[in-house]
Amino acid sequence: MCIKQLEMCICNNLKQLISIQDFNQLFKIVLKNLKSGRLQNPTGSSIQLCRLFKHLERSLIRPLGEFLMADTLKLLETEIDKLEGSKDEIQLKAVQSKIDGLMLVITNSWADLDG
Repeated sequence: MCIKQLEMCICNNLKQLISIQDFNQLFKIVLKNLKSGRLQNPTGSSIQLCRLFKHLERSLIRPLGEFLMADTLKLLETEIDKLEGSKDEIQLKAVQSKIDGLMLVITNSWADLDG
């Protein structure tokens, strides 16, 4: 399956199960939750928020399609701009649990297609 077909499939499936606006709201909550977990005194098992948001943009959102995810990308770019130069970090375990929660919602929505 080529990238365009995959994007169309994801787009159609998201429209059926989760509107793009709902996904954007859910993702916005995840970002807010990640920002609320900032560490005052980072440890060795943490990541800078700015770097994390760049990874999310590159690895999670952009592959879904720039046109489809334009609002989410704009939100991420705004947050990255705000955090640029910041040393704020978050524990990796907190990142894992929040991303696991987001992926669980998305996966459960896709699983409903088979039902």
